[in-house]
Amino acid sequence: MGNMVKATKKAKTEVGSTDSISKEALMEYVQDISQKANKVGESRLHCAIAINQILSNSDYVGLLNDESKNTLKEVWLKLKTDGIQLEDPPFLFGLPENFESDELAN
Repeated sequence: MGNMVKATKKAKTEVGSTDSISKEALMEYVQDISQKANKVGESRLHCAIAINQILSNSDYVGLLNDESKNTLKEVWLKLKTDGIQLEDPPFLFGLPENFESDELAN
């Protein structure tokens, strides 16, 4: 995931903080994840962790456009098809049909 390191360094020079990242750098990172998920021999688990990292950061989520969301969703589905047991993130897939509002209180 060397592009995230490059993207973070790029963001650091742009805004002076590694907590911020430019929209362009994030899009490059999403594309890097997608490419790695489709390569033989790449760690699928690392791709899942990278997506989780993006979805866990509200600043990053705010930078995602429809194209990058669709790319992340396609990668997520590929990872599940490859046998990684994952719960679909509501940000990409919406709430499950069996979701009840009582679960929000817990």
